[in-house]
Amino acid sequence: MELAQDYKQRWDSLRNRFHEVLEHCLKRHKRLLHEMEGDLEMVPNILMFGVYGFPHDLLWKEALRIRFGVERFAPVSCTWGKELQYTETPYYIHIDLDHPNIPKDVEMLQEFLKSVITTRSVFSMRHVIVLENIDAMVHRCSSMNAFRVLLERFSKNVWFICTTYHISKLELPLRSRFQSIRVPLPTEDENHSVITLLDGASNSSSYVAPTTRNLILAMAVPLYDDEYKSWISSLTYPPLADFMLNTSLPTIESIRSVTYKAFQCGISLSALVIDIIEICKRRGDSEEDLFLITKEMAHYEHISFQSKGMRTLLYMEYMLHYAMLIVPNKKKR
Repeated sequence: MELAQDYKQRWDSLRNRFHEVLEHCLKRHKRLLHEMEGDLEMVPNILMFGVYGFPHDLLWKEALRIRFGVERFAPVSCTWGKELQYTETPYYIHIDLDHPNIPKDVEMLQEFLKSVITTRSVFSMRHVIVLENIDAMVHRCSSMNAFRVLLERFSKNVWFICTTYHISKLELPLRSRFQSIRVPLPTEDENHSVITLLDGASNSSSYVAPTTRNLILAMAVPLYDDEYKSWISSLTYPPLADFMLNTSLPTIESIRSVTYKAFQCGISLSALVIDIIEICKRRGDSEEDLFLITKEMAHYEHISFQSKGMRTLLYMEYMLHYAMLIVPNKKKR
């Protein structure tokens, strides 16, 4: 079962043609790029915030692409120490603080930042460091205090671009050290125009515009009129259907990749559970299997709420693993 024309192909097209998308479909978002212009020595630290539905990384990458005059970045995955994973280009360093492999020891992150910003940047006047999901540090008060010190002491040597989908978690003293940029969700018409541009008018003639302002989900809505296949449009994370229905031998790595992408799109554990059960129905699972899956999902969803979301991603991985590997293996026995 194919999603959209090809979900990954459509997503890659959005990234590769984002400048064109901004120019023709998302002019409000294009104006936000002006907030990140100016002399690199003088431009203030940036905090991009908004609600789930628009990928902030497309905007800051476009701003940096324009600033440095490059066609495309080629980031390299790196590891500092034994645990801290980040990506690096000659132009910027990027760390996703919500990544499951980011160490809980925030002092390691602080030491890494110090090791970078206490040295002179060879390529430009200031280092450019992008910290995505900065709110992930909130529950560690001392780390936020130390981060504020870094912002003040080394402001002439580093330009921070930070993003968050939970700005209410950030205290005012921290927010006051940034120039805040609110990233609005696109309108439904804007989402429709983006997909029409990417797919081509001829291919999108039968496309029904999704009634959502969430661009990430709109990108995954299938291009189908077929009643049997159109049910995927109601899923909170449609690419999950393609993965579950078409992957015969899933690996732990592939399951982890899918759940991490869903997590990054803001899909809650509860929404993922509903999707998994619906997809299991569509693949023809028996009533007995559906009962086992639903019981297991409810159990781990309850445990997740008890842990206050600290291990949500791990539970999401396990739930998908259970539905795709454990239940089918039980039937074989």
